[in-house]
Amino acid sequence: MPMPTNRSHRHPGAPVSPPRWSVYILETNDGRYYTGVATDPQARFRAHEAGRGSRAVRMAGGPRRLLWQHGGLERGEALRLERAIKGLRRPAKERLMAEGLAAVGLGEAGASAGDSG
Repeated sequence: MPMPTNRSHRHPGAPVSPPRWSVYILETNDGRYYTGVATDPQARFRAHEAGRGSRAVRMAGGPRRLLWQHGGLERGEALRLERAIKGLRRPAKERLMAEGLAAVGLGEAGASAGDSG
């Protein structure tokens, strides 16, 4: 399904900046943590609620709440950070949400995320 664009709202000839990406962690209805990436985490959460999200979230009973997000990333940075977070155990994810990326060795904006996995 194509991503909607806002091209009709820009002036002709205006530069198009790439969308900024976020990494998010949500809690599912059965208590699991799910990590994903999106350009709009709140809209993605609503998609999960409507059953249009990932199979993992549907199998876990749907999303309960959005717990954490880190934005302002380029797509590649977001995907690397997502992969690094998915490799963490639950206590480390809880520490990340409470204390930030540096608390689990991921540095600012996932700069070292590609090194952990």
